[in-house]
Amino acid sequence: TVWSYTYKNISRANRILEALDKLEGKYSTTELNTLRAEARFFRAFAYSRLITLWGDVPFYVTSITPEEAFEMGRTDKAVVLKQIYEDYDYAAENLPAANNNSGATRVDKGTAYAYKARTALYQHDYGTAAKAAQDCMDLEVYDLAPDYGELFRDKTRGSKEVIFSVAHSSDLELDENGKPTTQAIGSFIARSAGGTHNAQPSWELLAVYEMTNGKTIDEPGSGFDPHDPFANRDPRCLETFAAPGSRIYGIEWNPAPNALEIMDYTQNRMITNKDSKGGSDASNCAYNGCCLRKGAQESWRTTLYNDNPVILMRYADVLLMYAEACNELGDDATARKYLNEVRNRVNLEDVKSSGNDLRKDIRLERRLELAWEQNRLYDIRRWTDDNGKKVISNLLGTNGT
Repeated sequence: TVWSYTYKNISRANRILEALDKLEGKYSTTELNTLRAEARFFRAFAYSRLITLWGDVPFYVTSITPEEAFEMGRTDKAVVLKQIYEDYDYAAENLPAANNNSGATRVDKGTAYAYKARTALYQHDYGTAAKAAQDCMDLEVYDLAPDYGELFRDKTRGSKEVIFSVAHSSDLELDENGKPTTQAIGSFIARSAGGTHNAQPSWELLAVYEMTNGKTIDEPGSGFDPHDPFANRDPRCLETFAAPGSRIYGIEWNPAPNALEIMDYTQNRMITNKDSKGGSDASNCAYNGCCLRKGAQESWRTTLYNDNPVILMRYADVLLMYAEACNELGDDATARKYLNEVRNRVNLEDVKSSGNDLRKDIRLERRLELAWEQNRLYDIRRWTDDNGKKVISNLLGTNGT
């Protein structure tokens, strides 16, 4: 479905561009170029996803017939990447710094720079990635939100950290009965609050958050208490995970085997805990005892609808991309500066590493800062590909045997 829907996007973008050519003289050049820039942005976005996932792919920039499509082979991804960069550059040149129309958030200049940086980073083109990220930063229209957790619960789309997001509205997305259309959001909601709770953050993710003293949980003197694993951790840990005893979805979250009842704050009474392995319905309780807090709203419980904008690109990601690109280019000082800017938002100590150790710190920071924001798969793929080639080379040796 990713393949087919992405090519639908490409075909639509191409048709829009051809249609705009027919409108020359009927509308101002600025209006037409702005629309062309939007279409070329989304074509670049689509091709970026394709070459990141599959490498060489079928490539076309005009309308084609079904017969031509069936006969088409794959094009070297370097050729496709050249077009992607050209499309993003055209978008950045012709889109305004702010592109709002009747309250709808549209792509703008900063969005084009940010996504060009992401594409270049995924392709290990660190010079281009650093330049595009720097261009985005130089616009001086974005900043880190002061409250990390609230950033994902804010429905106003007013944060200067958000570069591009997809809006949702329970007032507009209604079914035939006038009720908000249901989403898969029930997979995130605790069973005691009426969800299925199939989607849960992992213990591996929980384990890698630092302590507030900057040490990992397995370092001597870290102060980590395995009986209270959420105490004195990176503040983003408690904004990503619901700690036992905390309130979420209007109920008390407590997966402990002896917690057979929990408080329902919306009804001010105790209810059966369906998320405890000690209960009568233990076979369907929380599989690993973890619950995702990031973005969670109590309204999800009653509407089964996520009214939050889905954030697809934010400024913290741009800073981390810039840090990573600078580190790969050998500029440790700049890489540390922007990595620490992200860490300082949640009052974590500065990292002082360099070289390969700094690379590890940047990669860990991406995992924690961007947890559950649909980046992890792409990061793992590009890092595994990079490291995998080195591993294979070392195994083969100089003579290839």
